[in-house]
Amino acid sequence: MGFIEGAKLTVLHYGLWGRDPIAVRVNDSSSIISLRRLEASVIFVETV
Repeated sequence: MGFIEGAKLTVLHYGLWGRDPIAVRVNDSSSIISLRRLEASVIFVETV
């Protein structure tokens, strides 16, 4: 599993303890991905 360059990610929810995991929506679709903070830390984002 991975993300394609240029995909739009929207943060939906942070976990309660240590804000882990993070739920993100991909490209305004019904796809919701849950990532640990360590995994999310290697994704480069540009705010729009």
